[in-house]
Amino acid sequence: MPDLANKQIETATELRAKFFFHWAILSGATLTLVIPLLTQIKTTKESITSLCYLKIALVLLMITLVFASIRNFVAAHGFWMTGSFNLKRDKAPDAIERIVKKLNGMKYLQYSLEIISILGYIAALILLYIFIANNLFI
Repeated sequence: MPDLANKQIETATELRAKFFFHWAILSGATLTLVIPLLTQIKTTKESITSLCYLKIALVLLMITLVFASIRNFVAAHGFWMTGSFNLKRDKAPDAIERIVKKLNGMKYLQYSLEIISILGYIAALILLYIFIANNLFI
């Protein structure tokens, strides 16, 4: 039974890393699609309205792109720390508590980066929709 649990945890960890790798690609792709749209709007209209929505959306997309990548870096560092912890566990039992505190801190950092990444992307899409609605459909 512990082997099954370890395999499930390993699979979940891999899927989570893949998700945020693809999330970073999705954010970057959305960012690259917004630039030609802005150029098209600018050539068809004399003045662009609701520009603040676009600026905030672009910043959120960049933050999402960076945070999704940082999340994967933090996760990789956490796995490295866990592996080194498992190697040193028998040799230095007094270091266990210190390493466990670091791992817990990294876990909360990882969750924070995940939430900011996902919510930032959703907010950026909503702001882009408002910007597009104000400029193309009026």
